[in-house]
Amino acid sequence: MARGMQFNHERAALILCDAAFVGDTKTSQKWGVTLRTIANYRERLGNDPIFSNLFQLKRRALEENWKEELARAITTGVKKMARMIDAAPEGYDFNATALEAVTGAVKVLSEIQITTEVLNAGNVEQGQSGAKESRAMA
Repeated sequence: MARGMQFNHERAALILCDAAFVGDTKTSQKWGVTLRTIANYRERLGNDPIFSNLFQLKRRALEENWKEELARAITTGVKKMARMIDAAPEGYDFNATALEAVTGAVKVLSEIQITTEVLNAGNVEQGQSGAKESRAMA
């Protein structure tokens, strides 16, 4: 960072959030920063509690928005499947291909949701065991 420039906590936190979701290369192109700058921001997380807290808040907010969008998409897909089935007259062979496509999309979205929940549960368990280890060492 050039002398005299103030570190922009807000901008750096947003950049790191983007990098967490879409990767460093795309983020560097989007924000016009180098890959080294992103690495420097990550390094700063360990040394700057204000920056670290801001980053955690922003990341949590983005993750919550993402989870809400995922749940909304699954609900929309399930409703679409129900409408397709309900719209078919009795004994009519409705468009099975379209129903299969929607069902497949809902399945993939549900698998993403389950995987995310399992990974988050693992992170919570690691955090709890790490806290126990820290207390035991004290």
